[in-house]
Amino acid sequence: MESDRYGRGQDRLAGRVAIVTGAGSRADGIGNGRAAAILLARNGARVILVDMKPEWAERTREMIAAEGGESLVVGADVTIPDDCARIVRAGVERWGRIDILVNNVGI
Repeated sequence: MESDRYGRGQDRLAGRVAIVTGAGSRADGIGNGRAAAILLARNGARVILVDMKPEWAERTREMIAAEGGESLVVGADVTIPDDCARIVRAGVERWGRIDILVNNVGI
């Protein structure tokens, strides 16, 4: 696949699995987490979309799917260690690995 000037279509991250926390957005716009998740997917990564409000991350999943990407929504609070372990477990169970972590939330 030929890439455009923004790098879309490149498979630089093919086979990689990324976790993006704060992957939702409170509106239909593009926040930092949503943007990072979409760009990772455009470059071939499979993305675990983490947000305290899974419905926000679900919209990001829909946007990635519309472009042919693969992602998984996990509702979680990253201040809770058990939730963090569950996020990693979900990715490993689905895709066998975790390669990239984008910590996009702040407390």
